[in-house]
Amino acid sequence: ASTGTLINPFKSIPLGYDAVDALTVDKGSHIWDVISLGLALRDAGGSKGVTLTVPVGGFATEAGAGSVVLWDRAKALSLFNALKNDDAIPANLLPKT
Repeated sequence: ASTGTLINPFKSIPLGYDAVDALTVDKGSHIWDVISLGLALRDAGGSKGVTLTVPVGGFATEAGAGSVVLWDRAKALSLFNALKNDDAIPANLLPKT
């Protein structure tokens, strides 16, 4: 959500409505609440955000489901515990830049 997107009503209003459709909000929420949330997530505390996935441990085939992705249990628990405790994500789980 660049500044150009946010100040352009032809882009920001559809973006806000799409965000509302993607989130569960209460009746008192306004589109500006969603925009404010997006801005906070984009650059929380002046630091760059990090995008990552749950660590993959392998793949398997399950009857009735087909191919499935298996998490690396130890690394996944490490990630989820860091998120739960509001700790830094362990360096070995961060994407290499």
